[in-house]
Amino acid sequence: MEGLSKGMLDRMEEEYGAILSSTANSSVASSASTSKRIDSITDPTSSFSTRQQPSQDMMPLEENKCSGRCKVIVRRIVEQVRAETEQWSQMQEMLQQVRGEMEELQASRDFWENRALDFAHEIQSLQSSVEEWKDKAQAFETKAKDMQYELTAAKDELEKSRTKKSTAHDQREVTSTPNSPLLSLAKQIEKEKRILVCRLKEENANQKLQKQRGVEVISTKDLPPVSLGKQLEKEKRMFMHRLKENRGANDMSCKREVSPVERRKEHYSCSKESRVPKRPPFRDVGNSSSLLVRQNSKAIYPLHSP
Repeated sequence: MEGLSKGMLDRMEEEYGAILSSTANSSVASSASTSKRIDSITDPTSSFSTRQQPSQDMMPLEENKCSGRCKVIVRRIVEQVRAETEQWSQMQEMLQQVRGEMEELQASRDFWENRALDFAHEIQSLQSSVEEWKDKAQAFETKAKDMQYELTAAKDELEKSRTKKSTAHDQREVTSTPNSPLLSLAKQIEKEKRILVCRLKEENANQKLQKQRGVEVISTKDLPPVSLGKQLEKEKRMFMHRLKENRGANDMSCKREVSPVERRKEHYSCSKESRVPKRPPFRDVGNSSSLLVRQNSKAIYPLHSP
């Protein structure tokens, strides 16, 4: 409005300046006319009636010209004021629209700023959760590595314990194998002794009965009697010689550096071979003693032989 009023004032000053210049010109003309009138008055030769009439005709014409110019100027000013008021109203409407758009933009900016802040908080929370999961993953990786180390250590200890157990078992078997045949040998000798004692008792009882009945005894020079003690000593020597050979073979096989699996296989084969039912030497002794008893009984009692 201030700019509009200043423009209007400038225009009014210009218009009024033109009016003033025109009035000045009219005043000059009027002064000239008055001077002419004075000259005519002083000049007696000039006719007063002829000069006064055109001056009276010029005055209303000048007044009419001045009033017409003022009206034109006023009309122009009114038109300009109307145009400027219309422009001002249009500017006000545009200003209202711009204000509304600015308010909408401000609201949308606030909304998107709030959304951006929310997203920033969410991103920060996600980053913090990612960091937490990374820390957890690293902790689990370290735990897994520790468990792997513990597992390998446990496996090594288990292998060591297995090897120790296998070596201890082998040593026990090696130490127990020489003694077990001796124990079985002593038991077998005692058993054979008992059997022989029982048979000798039976023979003595039979001999006594035969002597009581008066049966003639036939000489047994063709069948020389074999002493049981010598035969037992001979079988004992053979058995001890075999035990020594087996012990040397077992020591050589145990001294070799082999893996635990091969050692178990060899031990299993050795134990299997040792567990194979062999014919014991005292069985031969028992058989030979029974044969000798039968031969002696045949020699003594030829008529009652089976």
